[in-house]
Amino acid sequence: MTHEKSPNTTHEFRMAYHDANAELQPIRLLWRILYTLALLALLVLIGLWRSGRIAGAATNAQQSGTPLVLAFYYTWYDENTWNDATVPDLPAIPYASRDRGAMGRQIEQAQRAGIDAFLVAWYGPGGEPNQTESNLAALLDEAAARNFRIGILFETTSPFFGGTGDASAALAHALNVHAVHPAFLRVDGRPVIFFWRPTLWGV
Repeated sequence: MTHEKSPNTTHEFRMAYHDANAELQPIRLLWRILYTLALLALLVLIGLWRSGRIAGAATNAQQSGTPLVLAFYYTWYDENTWNDATVPDLPAIPYASRDRGAMGRQIEQAQRAGIDAFLVAWYGPGGEPNQTESNLAALLDEAAARNFRIGILFETTSPFFGGTGDASAALAHALNVHAVHPAFLRVDGRPVIFFWRPTLWGV
């Protein structure tokens, strides 16, 4: 004998399944919404993490030992420099080193080229006419506004040094005044100063 479901039994089963499925629909929709929100939150966190790594790349390099890309930067140019026929190369945009607009533009160009910091040629704090002191101070401020770093190229042959005493006083000034600026380049917490011709004084 074959047992067959009655039409009523089949209809009741279908109705029960439909009712149960209808009750589960809001729960399934809720889980889909929660899953989507969790995925979006994860993507946002990944984006923030990546942007944080990029923004702090120069700082991390200073701490982790990753090589930094440095460029020498000279701040003694003025409007008359580019009129000298002996200059072999001319900038695309003639400028005066004291021009803060030029400083900012050149910092941004350096950043696009992958440069982490400038080593700024410096004649010391005194002497006339010596624009390297005021230009260094201005350049540090422009660098701070752009998350860039500035170190010093200490010109031991500065025309404003009368001897080792003047050079020592200039170095103390660099450490006590410029090296405390937030934009000054540091590696392992120590200020970075390069010396031109360090053997000049038998060092």
